[in-house]
Amino acid sequence: MFSPSRAGRYPNLDKDAKGLELRVSGDGRKSWSFRYRTREGRQARVTLGVYSSAFGVKKARAAARKTRVLVDEGGDPAMSRRIAKLEASTEHLKTFGDLAAAYFRATEAGRYRPSAPRV
Repeated sequence: MFSPSRAGRYPNLDKDAKGLELRVSGDGRKSWSFRYRTREGRQARVTLGVYSSAFGVKKARAAARKTRVLVDEGGDPAMSRRIAKLEASTEHLKTFGDLAAAYFRATEAGRYRPSAPRV
C-alpha cells in the first residue's frame, strides 16, 4: 500500500459513493471528504468528518449522498461553510452574555481550544 509523505495526503476513493474519499495524512490522521464540481466547473472538496468507529464508511456514504443532493441542486457546500465561518467571525458582541455565548459556540465547534493550565 502507498504510504503518504509527512506533508502530503493520500486519498482512498470509495467505489460505492462517487466523490467520497478517505484522506490519510502523513502522520496517520484519517478524514472523510467529498469532491465535486461546482456549476462553474471549479473542483471543490468539503470535509465530512474525522474517521472513527462512530463515523465509519456507512455514515460517510450517507453524508456523501446528502452532499451530492445539495451539489446536484446547484449548491456549493464548501463555499457555504466558508460563508458561515466568516459570518460567525464577524458577529457583533454587545454584552458580556454575547461574548460568553460566542466563546462557548466556538469551543463546541472546535474553533477555539483553551490551552492547558500553567502550573
